[in-house]
Amino acid sequence: MNFKSKLVSVFGAGIIALSMVGGVAANNQAQVNVQVNRDGSGTLTYSLQARDFNGVNTSYDQNVTSQGTLELTVKDGRFTQEGWTITMSGTTFTSGTSATIPISNFSVTPESVVADKGQSNPMPAAKSLTMSTNPQTALEAPRGSGSGEYKATYRGSVSVPANTPAGTYTTTITVNHGAGPN
Repeated sequence: MNFKSKLVSVFGAGIIALSMVGGVAANNQAQVNVQVNRDGSGTLTYSLQARDFNGVNTSYDQNVTSQGTLELTVKDGRFTQEGWTITMSGTTFTSGTSATIPISNFSVTPESVVADKGQSNPMPAAKSLTMSTNPQTALEAPRGSGSGEYKATYRGSVSVPANTPAGTYTTTITVNHGAGPN
């Protein structure tokens, strides 16, 4: 074998060796799988508390207003970020007599929304409402948000009509999970 033949043989063997190494080098990626488990309950829960509605003195010739605070707490432990809608509705105010106050005399205005835990951008949006027997959106987290715990504080105002008989008037405010964010 002459020098050229040996050189071609060594060169050919080198190419074969490089192609084998190149086959290994082509596998320069790996998949990493990370299982993310829910740290929450896996559910959406909500509750409403009424605080400090003041008493009023009835009047013969003018409406008077009772005011207080409503606190709506929403806990979304589903971690789906599909968003949510919370609705409010109410019943007519009744007393121990036949006297009533229409639910439409009750309005709520948001004062604050706070993220106790979870996403704060974007924050759920609280809405002002004139209460009704029909559910209305009170608090809404858009798609892509809403995982965590939130507290919305509302100022509630009840307009008591002139000449309303004295007594304790009660309504039941119901909160529910609506159809989802719009």
